[in-house]
Amino acid sequence: MLPPACIVFYFTKILRGRDSEQMDLIHLKDLSFKGYHGVFPEEAGKGQCFIVNLTLEADLSAAIISDDVDQTVNYAEVFSMVRDIVEKQRCHLLEALSGKIIAALFSHFPAIMGIRIRIDKPEAPIDGDFDSVGIEIHRTR
Repeated sequence: MLPPACIVFYFTKILRGRDSEQMDLIHLKDLSFKGYHGVFPEEAGKGQCFIVNLTLEADLSAAIISDDVDQTVNYAEVFSMVRDIVEKQRCHLLEALSGKIIAALFSHFPAIMGIRIRIDKPEAPIDGDFDSVGIEIHRTR
Protein backbone atom coordinates (compact mmCIF):
# COMPACT_ATOMS: atom_id res chain seq x y z
CA MET A 1 0.00 0.00 0.00
CA LEU A 2 1.33 3.42 -0.98
CA PRO A 3 1.46 6.20 1.64
CA PRO A 4 -0.99 9.10 0.99
CA ALA A 5 1.72 11.44 -0.32
CA CYS A 6 2.73 8.87 -2.94
CA ILE A 7 -0.88 8.37 -3.99
CA VAL A 8 -1.36 12.11 -4.52
CA PHE A 9 1.91 12.29 -6.48
CA TYR A 10 0.91 9.30 -8.60
CA PHE A 11 -2.59 10.72 -9.25
CA THR A 12 -1.07 14.08 -10.20
CA LYS A 13 1.37 12.39 -12.55
CA ILE A 14 -1.48 10.51 -14.26
CA LEU A 15 -3.48 13.72 -14.70
CA ARG A 16 -0.50 15.72 -15.95
CA GLY A 17 0.43 12.95 -18.35
CA ARG A 18 -2.59 13.75 -20.53
CA ASP A 19 -2.26 15.28 -23.95
CA SER A 20 -1.25 18.90 -23.34
CA GLU A 21 -3.89 20.02 -25.86
CA GLN A 22 -6.69 18.48 -23.79
CA MET A 23 -8.26 20.69 -21.16
CA ASP A 24 -10.89 20.05 -18.54
CA LEU A 25 -14.21 21.79 -19.15
CA ILE A 26 -16.53 23.80 -16.92
CA HIS A 27 -20.02 24.44 -18.32
CA LEU A 28 -22.42 27.22 -17.35
CA LYS A 29 -25.63 26.57 -19.25
CA ASP A 30 -28.58 28.80 -20.14
CA LEU A 31 -27.74 31.82 -18.00
CA SER A 32 -30.64 34.21 -18.56
CA PHE A 33 -30.33 37.99 -18.21
CA LYS A 34 -32.19 41.11 -19.27
CA GLY A 35 -30.00 43.41 -21.29
CA TYR A 36 -30.20 46.42 -23.59
CA HIS A 37 -28.11 45.32 -26.55
CA GLY A 38 -28.94 45.79 -30.19
CA VAL A 39 -28.68 48.09 -33.15
CA PHE A 40 -32.20 49.54 -32.90
CA PRO A 41 -33.20 52.29 -30.43
CA GLU A 42 -36.16 50.26 -29.12
CA GLU A 43 -33.75 47.50 -28.05
CA ALA A 44 -31.83 50.00 -25.94
CA GLY A 45 -34.99 51.38 -24.35
CA LYS A 46 -37.12 48.30 -23.78
CA GLY A 47 -34.48 45.66 -23.18
CA GLN A 48 -34.83 41.95 -23.84
CA CYS A 49 -33.73 38.50 -22.74
CA PHE A 50 -30.24 37.17 -23.51
CA ILE A 51 -29.22 33.55 -22.95
CA VAL A 52 -25.52 32.91 -22.32
CA ASN A 53 -23.80 29.53 -22.46
CA LEU A 54 -20.16 29.21 -21.46
CA THR A 55 -17.61 26.44 -21.68
CA LEU A 56 -14.42 27.28 -19.82
CA GLU A 57 -11.23 25.32 -20.52
CA ALA A 58 -8.84 24.93 -17.59
CA ASP A 59 -6.59 22.40 -15.92
CA LEU A 60 -8.66 21.23 -12.95
CA SER A 61 -6.09 18.75 -11.63
CA ALA A 62 -5.33 20.72 -8.46
CA ALA A 63 -9.04 21.04 -7.60
CA ILE A 64 -9.57 17.32 -8.18
CA ILE A 65 -6.88 16.54 -5.63
CA SER A 66 -7.47 19.33 -3.10
CA ASP A 67 -11.28 19.67 -3.17
CA ASP A 68 -10.61 23.40 -2.68
CA VAL A 69 -12.66 26.06 -4.49
CA ASP A 70 -9.57 28.28 -4.64
CA GLN A 71 -7.98 25.69 -6.97
CA THR A 72 -10.70 25.98 -9.62
CA VAL A 73 -12.75 28.62 -11.40
CA ASN A 74 -15.49 29.78 -9.04
CA TYR A 75 -18.78 29.37 -10.93
CA ALA A 76 -20.59 31.92 -8.74
CA GLU A 77 -17.99 34.57 -9.56
CA VAL A 78 -18.22 33.79 -13.28
CA PHE A 79 -22.03 34.07 -13.14
CA SER A 80 -21.83 37.40 -11.32
CA MET A 81 -19.31 38.86 -13.78
CA VAL A 82 -21.35 37.79 -16.79
CA ARG A 83 -24.56 39.15 -15.25
CA ASP A 84 -22.92 42.53 -14.57
CA ILE A 85 -21.66 42.82 -18.14
CA VAL A 86 -24.91 41.73 -19.81
CA GLU A 87 -27.19 43.77 -17.54
CA LYS A 88 -25.11 46.93 -16.98
CA GLN A 89 -23.21 47.50 -20.22
CA ARG A 90 -24.54 48.24 -23.70
CA CYS A 91 -23.38 46.88 -27.04
CA HIS A 92 -24.86 47.07 -30.50
CA LEU A 93 -23.60 43.61 -31.46
CA LEU A 94 -23.62 40.24 -29.70
CA GLU A 95 -20.07 39.84 -31.00
CA ALA A 96 -18.95 42.89 -29.00
CA LEU A 97 -20.84 41.70 -25.92
CA SER A 98 -19.15 38.31 -26.10
CA GLY A 99 -15.78 40.04 -26.47
CA LYS A 100 -16.33 42.00 -23.26
CA ILE A 101 -17.26 38.83 -21.38
CA ILE A 102 -14.26 36.92 -22.73
CA ALA A 103 -11.85 39.75 -21.86
CA ALA A 104 -13.21 40.06 -18.33
CA LEU A 105 -13.04 36.32 -17.64
CA PHE A 106 -9.50 35.97 -19.02
CA SER A 107 -8.42 38.97 -16.96
CA HIS A 108 -9.96 37.78 -13.68
CA PHE A 109 -9.29 34.04 -13.94
CA PRO A 110 -5.72 33.18 -14.99
CA ALA A 111 -6.57 29.45 -14.84
CA ILE A 112 -8.95 29.78 -17.81
CA MET A 113 -7.06 28.81 -20.96
CA GLY A 114 -9.99 28.87 -23.37
CA ILE A 115 -13.56 30.12 -23.53
CA ARG A 116 -16.40 29.09 -25.78
CA ILE A 117 -19.33 31.48 -25.47
CA ARG A 118 -22.72 31.33 -27.09
CA ILE A 119 -25.17 34.20 -26.71
CA ASP A 120 -28.75 33.77 -27.93
CA LYS A 121 -31.28 36.52 -28.44
CA PRO A 122 -34.76 34.92 -28.45
CA GLU A 123 -36.61 38.24 -28.84
CA ALA A 124 -34.57 39.69 -31.71
CA PRO A 125 -36.53 42.23 -33.78
CA ILE A 126 -36.87 40.02 -36.84
CA ASP A 127 -40.15 39.70 -38.69
CA GLY A 128 -40.50 35.93 -38.80
CA ASP A 129 -40.89 32.73 -36.83
CA PHE A 130 -37.73 31.60 -34.97
CA ASP A 131 -36.58 30.33 -31.58
CA SER A 132 -33.58 32.63 -31.29
CA VAL A 133 -30.65 34.13 -33.14
CA GLY A 134 -27.18 34.16 -31.70
CA ILE A 135 -23.44 33.87 -32.01
CA GLU A 136 -20.82 31.43 -30.78
CA ILE A 137 -17.17 32.37 -30.35
CA HIS A 138 -14.17 30.36 -29.14
CA ARG A 139 -11.00 32.05 -27.91
CA THR A 140 -7.85 30.75 -26.23
CA ARG A 141 -4.98 32.49 -24.49
